[in-house]
Amino acid sequence: MCYKLESSFVLIHALRVRESYTIADIVAIKRKVEERISSVYLDVSRNSILETISSYPEIFSWENEHIKRKSSAFCYFEDDDAMAFFNNTDMSERLELQIIQCIESHG
Repeated sequence: MCYKLESSFVLIHALRVRESYTIADIVAIKRKVEERISSVYLDVSRNSILETISSYPEIFSWENEHIKRKSSAFCYFEDDDAMAFFNNTDMSERLELQIIQCIESHG
């Protein structure tokens, strides 16, 4: 079975460990995850990323060609329940943890 993960999933987990990323950084994370876990596709197209930023303006911002976590958004990154909102409920917890570890280890 293949799983598609939205850019919101990637951004919330990547920005948990680092303040900002470029789109090129996010694409590198995508490649790393997809190479290690062949059943996963990360949608990190420019449109998807910009849609995520505009859908969650209290969490993410676009500044100087970087995707940034807002300084006022730490409550989202420190709260496991808030983080879980962005998770994919169709996949196993084990697979999800593998993906999260791969994303966060890139920071």
